[in-house]
Amino acid sequence: MVVSCYQVESSSSAKELPEVWLDFDQRKKSRFKAFDSEGQALEVYLPHGTVLRGGMILVGDDGRRVRVNAKPQSLSEVRGDAAALLPIAYHLGNRHLPLEIETTSLRYESDHVIDDMVRHLGLVPTQIEAPFEPIDGAYKHHHHEP
Repeated sequence: MVVSCYQVESSSSAKELPEVWLDFDQRKKSRFKAFDSEGQALEVYLPHGTVLRGGMILVGDDGRRVRVNAKPQSLSEVRGDAAALLPIAYHLGNRHLPLEIETTSLRYESDHVIDDMVRHLGLVPTQIEAPFEPIDGAYKHHHHEP
């Protein structure tokens, strides 16, 4: 299956689709190959700058549909209140790191150097395995379906 476009569907029938599990590094590539849950090969060609999110539906040139899932991966998670998390979010953003932000936690791809910096700033990162859905960057280009 060759995919040259994508779309988001919210239909309940999307739950019945074949799935492809991709980590964040794979989901931010505009060109990649993968296999879906039925063993079908996927060749994906998307507009530069596209970031696939869990729940998006890839639509092949032949009309075949595959649901994208965010694959669990090694992450560092920091928990605290806003006063503790804001300086850390600032320093991580200053390094242009992808960052998942929740009310009481921050998540980033595990990196021992960044973990040491976070410890130096007063919080202790915990290693977890989870899907990673960082926020979009401020300069993200929005692509529309053809």
